[in-house]
Amino acid sequence: MIRRLAECERNGEDLRGFSVFTQNVPVEAIKSVILGERTPIPDQIEILDLVKNTTIALSLAAIEHSGYAFRRERIKFNVPVSQVGPMMSPRTAHIFSDAVTQRGEFARWMVDNHPMSKIVNKPV
Repeated sequence: MIRRLAECERNGEDLRGFSVFTQNVPVEAIKSVILGERTPIPDQIEILDLVKNTTIALSLAAIEHSGYAFRRERIKFNVPVSQVGPMMSPRTAHIFSDAVTQRGEFARWMVDNHPMSKIVNKPV
C-alpha cells in the first residue's frame, strides 16, 4: 500500500534512526492476516479475537515439512466465526486450548495426543 507522506503521521524511529511514518488502514481494506511462524501464542489468540467477527481471513505461516518454504495453516475463513467456525490443526490447536468449551477440550487432546503435534510444534 502506498500513501502520500503528507497523509501519514510520524510514529517514531527504526533501529537505524530513520523516521517511521504510518497511517490507519480501514478494516474494510484488510482481506487477510498471515501470522508469522514464531508469533507467540498469546498474540495469536489476541489477533484471532480481533478478527473473529469480521470478514478478515486468518492463517499461520508454518514451516513446510520438507524443503525450505512455508505452508499456510488456515485458522479462520473470510467470514465471521459465527457463520463458519475456525479451523484447527495440530499446529494451531494451542490457540483454542484455554477455551472452556468442547473446542477447547478437543484442542487440549490434539496438543497432547495427536501424532503430528510434537513434530509441527517443535521449536525452530
